[in-house]
Amino acid sequence: MASTIKLKNGTGVPLVGDLVQGEPAFDLTNKRLYTEDASGAVIEVGTNPSTLSVTGAATFGGAVDIGGAISINGDETVGNDGVSSYWKATSGTHYFQTGGATKMTLDANGIVSIGTALAENSVGVYAFGTSAELRIKDGEENGTAQISIYNLNTTDDSEQFFVAMNGADVDIGNKRDALKLFAGGSERMRIASSGNVGIGTSEPQTSLSIETSGTQDVVSPVVTGQTAGVTYGGLYTVRDGAGDQRGLDLKVYTANVGLNTAMRIDSSGNLGLSVTPSAWTGYQAMQFPYGGALAAYTGGAVPIVQLSSNTYHVSGVGDKYVMSAAAAKYQLNQGQHVWSTAPSGTADAVQSFTPHMTLDASGNLSIATGKLNIATTVTPASASSAGTTGDIVWDASYIYVCTATNTWKRTAIATW
Repeated sequence: MASTIKLKNGTGVPLVGDLVQGEPAFDLTNKRLYTEDASGAVIEVGTNPSTLSVTGAATFGGAVDIGGAISINGDETVGNDGVSSYWKATSGTHYFQTGGATKMTLDANGIVSIGTALAENSVGVYAFGTSAELRIKDGEENGTAQISIYNLNTTDDSEQFFVAMNGADVDIGNKRDALKLFAGGSERMRIASSGNVGIGTSEPQTSLSIETSGTQDVVSPVVTGQTAGVTYGGLYTVRDGAGDQRGLDLKVYTANVGLNTAMRIDSSGNLGLSVTPSAWTGYQAMQFPYGGALAAYTGGAVPIVQLSSNTYHVSGVGDKYVMSAAAAKYQLNQGQHVWSTAPSGTADAVQSFTPHMTLDASGNLSIATGKLNIATTVTPASASSAGTTGDIVWDASYIYVCTATNTWKRTAIATW
């Protein structure tokens, strides 16, 4: 039987007998569609739990109120189950188009692709294009827009990673454990849950831990300053022995010379200024270029300070030459001032020092070897010339001694 369309411009539902089974009636005033079911009852399409099947394209100039479901070619269904609205496909991909071109797709694996055809190989959200951008915007000016990644395999389903725009601040974090940064396929830096930052290490033990080379005598940068690829200075670590000891090296840049050590502290605590300190042990020393050094140690329970040239000390061995030359040292030793020298020797050979002069705590000056040389001659004008008790001068005929203030006595000098 051919169906006819009966228009009804009233505001009520068609009465029984107005339609036969299968005939539609449109209420143009309220924009509603009615028909008669197999039992002869007039029903409004969309309230019937059965579906409305459409073959071909359907164009809607206004809103469509769906109380049940619309099935499109049996492949896609739009509907409302009384709890929520849905759009589902039994297979294939959802395509979203504007301007005649696909702008977004949603495939059966849950991959959302924006701006291009389907992404491949993994599940996620993709944005493509020369200046592709994926935006999440909070509706409040001072609200928080956030992307969160949850690990649903944990017992507490806790939020693991998030990126958020919090007012004028950007928050990035991991609420469960370490935050790691990768480059070149490998982990390069992490912030541990303790707050310690590690660069090149997965186990930062301090607020900032930087992994350095383990090769002996290789200097590894910790913090450097540079411009246009040229390093102008920095703090480095150096492995200064066969074991696991590390020293610190402070380098600076000099024009036409380059990067050089300005100061180095070795693993024994010795300090070198513009030089690597020799292998001092048993003493704590500060060493200067060309073998000069200032050292401190204890002789028994007595502290000793030493100023030396071309010498360094090795515990259990003795003093050694820094370079092949003579050596000298001055010591503040148990209340005494002691001056010693060593003859010329070979670098790193053991030295033998001879004390030549001592000034003790009582003020007594002792010259052990050699002689006292008063190079300049002075002749007091008279026995009452200006002088301080203890002054000694000489000329070709006499030795003069000031025995009291402005009081001189003399003795003749004779040959033999």
